Amino acid sequence: MKPVPAAMAVAAVGLVAFFVYHWFFVAPVWAVFLEGLVWIAINGAAIGWAYQRVLLDQERTGTAWGFAYGGLMAATLVPALIVGLAHGPFPNGPTLDLILPVLPLAFMGVPASIVVAWWLGGWGKVQWPFVVACLPAGIMIGGSIATFGGTLDLFALFVALEVGGGGVLARLVRRGRSAIPRTHRQDDVPT
Repeated sequence: MKPVPAAMAVAAVGLVAFFVYHWFFVAPVWAVFLEGLVWIAINGAAIGWAYQRVLLDQERTGTAWGFAYGGLMAATLVPALIVGLAHGPFPNGPTLDLILPVLPLAFMGVPASIVVAWWLGGWGKVQWPFVVACLPAGIMIGGSIATFGGTLDLFALFVALEVGGGGVLARLVRRGRSAIPRTHRQDDVPT
């Protein structure tokens, strides 16, 4: 399976898990599921594209790299957790007038994603596709964690989904690896 459809399939399973969590522990709202369908397309496509560029194009394959990729994605959510723990949950639910002042804090994961992407580049160059893939996840997932007050159970759910999803993504992509064309890297070009 190619990385983008595989990542979208993994994101769909994550959406179902989040919807079940939201239904039982927050509120039974179908709008959360419908909104999540849009995020699956955006987030899944970004994660799959970055997976191809950051791992597969660099010959980083296998389930261990998949778990590491998921773990590194989850690590970029830590700033949102800290923000959420600092301000606590919104008293009467997240309304627009309460969310807007803290919305910029949801982007605190961006510097964390840049550091991780720099590490992925061997400290020599930033792997920008990883940063791009972290943006929709930071808005959707980081925003949820910060909005609901940094609950550790919600954070643990997202970490499990990110790490487990990375491993599943690696397995799905590996099965179809021979169908994925290898892109030309600079050192592949004859001189």
